[in-house]
Amino acid sequence: MSTTALRIELLIIGFQAMIWILVIYGFTNAVELYAKNTALIKDTAAVVILIILATCYSIGAIVDSFTAVIEDPRSFFLSRDYGGQDSSVMRLKFPDAYKELVSSDFELRLLRSTAFNLLVTGFAVFIYTEFYTMPSLILLAGILVSIGWYRRKVKTQRRRKSLYETAVKIT
Repeated sequence: MSTTALRIELLIIGFQAMIWILVIYGFTNAVELYAKNTALIKDTAAVVILIILATCYSIGAIVDSFTAVIEDPRSFFLSRDYGGQDSSVMRLKFPDAYKELVSSDFELRLLRSTAFNLLVTGFAVFIYTEFYTMPSLILLAGILVSIGWYRRKVKTQRRRKSLYETAVKIT
């Protein structure tokens, strides 16, 4: 029996998003909620952890989808075009190259969503707290991660194009 793969990057993205959600919701409100229900939470810790993991995974999937649409709004309606070549040809004839591309896609998703989460967190901390240095640093980190994501994306697109052109020539 096979199982569905758990994408760890979606869980990471969800945990990142929970930071700005808690800032917007009010971190003190979350602490008060926990303090009022400490006994209940201790008795049901395993269930609470599972609920938090499931919630973060779901939020991660939502943020990933949202950032994908922001990156390329056409992707919401159209499938990707790999230079007229079907990705199954790459997957079947060049499995190592295909795995490299899939791995790069997961890294790009994580970078893209991390940049988004950092930017939203920076704005949320700036708006909902009295701090100014911390949100500035968070926003700067978001900008730097955005630049890193963009550079990595361009490099991956060049690599993808090269691999698909090679696959077309060989087949």
